[in-house]
Amino acid sequence: YQRRDNDSWNRDEAPVEQKNYSEVEEIPVELVTKAKDILGELEGSLEAHLYDSSLNEVLKVPVNELVKNLEDNSSSEHLIFDGIVTERLIELADSSGIKSIITNRIGNIKNNKTSLKIITFNQIR
Repeated sequence: YQRRDNDSWNRDEAPVEQKNYSEVEEIPVELVTKAKDILGELEGSLEAHLYDSSLNEVLKVPVNELVKNLEDNSSSEHLIFDGIVTERLIELADSSGIKSIITNRIGNIKNNKTSLKIITFNQIR
């Protein structure tokens, strides 16, 4: 980033750096394998796939319906989705019992006080 004035940054000047919130080794191997298997169809789909503790698919929904479905679903433990993880999503996922997330991108997270494991598609390629 390059500073333009005292309060703003020019995003066009430098690529966005992503912080790695978790290491791939912290995510269940079976979940990483499942994510790799569906990555081709998932990327660009704007879909979310929720899985239970046995990695059975519980739900497949458009990303814009994810928040509502997380609120109504307590049987899911894992989330793989084509979208951006936000602080709101982290808080909701944590309160809904989600333990791990594999996602396209991680947004600007200032405060993650959960035990959620979060990795990106790029980390499993």
